[in-house]
Amino acid sequence: MAKKVTIVVLGDIGRSPRMKYHALSLAEEGFLVNIVGYEGTDPGDDLSGNDSIKCFYVRECPDFKSSK
Repeated sequence: MAKKVTIVVLGDIGRSPRMKYHALSLAEEGFLVNIVGYEGTDPGDDLSGNDSIKCFYVRECPDFKSSK
């Protein structure tokens, strides 16, 4: 059975080069990688084209300070 890991990005996955690098490195070591973060910038073919990596998107938290 393959090893699995989940990476949580507190931001746009496509604008997180360090987290993308971690996901790719873990996939190269044989892990199945789930990466969770905000949608926005295209994460690139290196992530989306890798069968060992799946991206999951969450909605951004509302700005409660500005909603009065």
